[in-house]
Amino acid sequence: MNKDRGKQKKMKRETRTGITLIALVITIIILLILAGITINLTIGQRGILNRAKEAGKNYVKSAEEEDKMLADLVKDMDNWDKEETPDPTPEEYFDFDPETGGISIKNAVSYYLANKEIGLKTLVIPSTYQGQEVKKIGIYLPSNGGTYFFGFPSIKDVEKIIIPDTVTEIANNVPSGFFECSALKEVKLSQKLKIISGYSFAYTAISEINLPEGLEYIGTYAFWNTPLKEIRIPSTVTTVGNRVFSGCTSLEKVYVPFKEGEMPSGWNSKWNEHCNAEIIYQDS
Repeated sequence: MNKDRGKQKKMKRETRTGITLIALVITIIILLILAGITINLTIGQRGILNRAKEAGKNYVKSAEEEDKMLADLVKDMDNWDKEETPDPTPEEYFDFDPETGGISIKNAVSYYLANKEIGLKTLVIPSTYQGQEVKKIGIYLPSNGGTYFFGFPSIKDVEKIIIPDTVTEIANNVPSGFFECSALKEVKLSQKLKIISGYSFAYTAISEINLPEGLEYIGTYAFWNTPLKEIRIPSTVTTVGNRVFSGCTSLEKVYVPFKEGEMPSGWNSKWNEHCNAEIIYQDS
């Protein structure tokens, strides 16, 4: 009886031991499978490390493509700027004063109030004339018993004018500047321009114009009766004449370089008379 019980206990121990070994083997197999999966996820063909490498390569490639696109864009903008600046109009269209460096349309006196055509849509004023630098718009010419500054008055067909950076002055009043160039819509000013004299752009068709930083003087009625919509006066402007924007019925905003109540002494108190545009003061 006791012997039989001993045998039964021994068999149970052996059975438990066998089960334990089998469980251990199964556990080891499962761990190995999991380890294999983990290793595969980490270093396999589509593993984390390879995917990280691919992501890094894709990032570098994308960055290189973006750099190339940016470089191409800059190049296109440079080319566009060059294309937008055509060659100077031939010298045969101009008169020139070598003493002052002034330039005008040829036979300017005959144009004043005559609304004549020159056969050009774009007028590119040269930076030099017969080897001499062009410094100002306008030359003294005799007319009606006196001598006056004449520039490019009353040209009927020119729509765009480009002024070279050598020019520092659009000289004195009517009939200088571009007075009554009725088709003129676009003007590219010299970046070194200091003076815009009175009536310079009166009765033109310009609706916008960028005044360069460095400009110091804007004369009386400079933009009289133009369809300007808004304009920003540079901080360098110290003198502004009377009724600069008179008759500019489309003008909505004028940005001025001073705070309200602190108008510079060189500005005429009636600089914006007959102009209903909103004055946008500095820091407002």
